This record gives sequence, structure tokens and C-alpha cells, in this order.
Amino acid sequence: MRTLCSLIITLLLYVGVDAQNHEYRLNFFQLSRTNGLSDNNVTAIVKDHDGYIWFGTTNGLNRYNGYDFKIQPHYLEIK
Repeated sequence: MRTLCSLIITLLLYVGVDAQNHEYRLNFFQLSRTNGLSDNNVTAIVKDHDGYIWFGTTNGLNRYNGYDFKIQPHYLEIK
């Protein structure tokens, strides 16, 4: 019985150690004016139900599809 308990504990420890050997790599990249964003000063970020990411900047609204931007410029109304 003691040998069985020792074997179970050893297997559990091995499985726990083996589960921590996996490396997860996350790729991050920065979006800026050089990538097509209308301004580097982003004030809001939202992802819509179609998968687009919308960036609100001081120079307009930017829709990002994962590859490039479509910019809706901010127009000031002068009355």
C-alpha cells in the first residue's frame, strides 16, 4: 500500500512538472501612424461584432481589419 501511494504521488508530481514545460509565445505589435493610424493619441478602443477594431483618436475614427486602416476623419462644424 505504501509503495502504491508513493507511485501515485510520484506520477502526480511528474504530470504537474510536465504541464509547466510548455512555452506560450504571444506576438504583440504596436500600431501607430507609421502603420496607417490617423494619430498616435488613441482615446478609445472597441471591437465590434464583425471583428473590426475601432480606434478613436484626436484626428478621427479608425477601423482596423487586422491588415490596414480605414479612417473616418473628424470634421468640426463651424456655426
